Amino acid sequence: MKANCYIHPTRDGEWVCPECGNAFCPDCVINRETGGYHGQNLLRCCPSCLVPTSWVGVSGSMKPFWKRMDKFFTYPFHANPLILLVTIAFFSAVLRGMPMGWLLRMLLSAAMLNYAYLALRRTAQGDLTPPKMYDEALTAGVGAVLAQVVLFILLGVAGIFIGAQLGGAAMIIYGIVVMFFLPSMLIILVMDGNPFRAMNPASFMALPFRIGGGYFIMWLFLLFLMFAPGSLLYLVSEYVPTFLNEFLDGVFGNYYMLVAYHLMGYVLLQYHSELGYDIDYEDMKDSDKVSVVKADNRATEAAKHTAFLFTEGKHDEAIEYISRYQALEGEFSRELSERYFALLKIKGEKDKLVAHGPILLDLLAENNAKAKALDAYGVCMGADPGFSPEPGALFKIAGWLAETGNPKGAINAYGKFTKSFPDNRDVPIAYFRAAQIFNDRLMNPKKAKSILTGLLKKYPAHDIAPKVKNYLQHIGG
Repeated sequence: MKANCYIHPTRDGEWVCPECGNAFCPDCVINRETGGYHGQNLLRCCPSCLVPTSWVGVSGSMKPFWKRMDKFFTYPFHANPLILLVTIAFFSAVLRGMPMGWLLRMLLSAAMLNYAYLALRRTAQGDLTPPKMYDEALTAGVGAVLAQVVLFILLGVAGIFIGAQLGGAAMIIYGIVVMFFLPSMLIILVMDGNPFRAMNPASFMALPFRIGGGYFIMWLFLLFLMFAPGSLLYLVSEYVPTFLNEFLDGVFGNYYMLVAYHLMGYVLLQYHSELGYDIDYEDMKDSDKVSVVKADNRATEAAKHTAFLFTEGKHDEAIEYISRYQALEGEFSRELSERYFALLKIKGEKDKLVAHGPILLDLLAENNAKAKALDAYGVCMGADPGFSPEPGALFKIAGWLAETGNPKGAINAYGKFTKSFPDNRDVPIAYFRAAQIFNDRLMNPKKAKSILTGLLKKYPAHDIAPKVKNYLQHIGG
């Protein structure tokens, strides 16, 4: 059953804790390394109970196939499938009519069928990126082609038998039934690899009902794909040479087959819970957004646990937890630092807030988080007018204050910077910028000249001296 993330209610919960029963999104679970090749195996743990969670699958969180039809049509336009389908179509057209050409054409068709089936299988496993041509797409997947060929042969033999025993009308009805249930058979073939089981009526007739209306929508789309190549070719066949006609026939056929197989794989992926098909979270890969999840460090784990306590309203417990973490670990991540600062602000812990302010401002300045840095600086100044962050952060904040239309705040910050860190290499620049603000923003050229004159006397050999002299001349100094 679909559930929302406990911490982020607007997001789907993909991991469920067996202890507390809460669901969490991928950003909330704690990722812990369990070993494996280069540490790629991760446990997703509950941010509250710190025990491994269970993945609920993608059925409740992924986009329904009918809302991403454009992705199915563009799937064959990735480099590997596009080169393959065009190459196979070209050589099939060249070989037509040649001695033994039919055999080579069959091999080419088998290669395309193999690639399409592999695309179906990988899509069903959660990998939405097309297979590469140089891996099992053209080599190790021979069994997949044979399984499909056996399935098609069995269906053909059954049709011939029905026609011979019951007549042409029965054979037509049989053909319509096969056309409707063929996607179901192919999906079952992917699930267990046995063509005989895929032809079991108890299996292929039950699958559409387990999927529901989505199966009928898929079937209508596949029906369109079945007739689209011939329709397109019919429109141009009278106007193009025979070779080009054969080539286009191959291109259209290969293209629409790949789209159809990718679609069937996605339907299996979307309804994998209903169909009892297991998906491994580590296999999930989307061509639109491929990300590598790494194990969380201690600071990130602490931030996620604190986020849970914050959601629960356990502010005192969260503050105590972070204080213990700081005493033992020392290092803060930006997320943990922001959460701690917010908690201290809520609880009115002014002394701790001012003490933590420099840590947070350093992290925000390092990430150029201007708005958050200015807000945090204002809170610290409100708690203690004598508050001063570290020099690098303070220098950036002074510039941001000037940029955001707070010249007096910028003057105050530059003044604090020059007094608190007189030996810092940026002090002459701070004096110069303060002078510019006095002249350009506060309309006080007298104060600006005084600062610039003192700057030249104190730092006559500094790199900024020529710029200071030019500016003095500009304001009439």
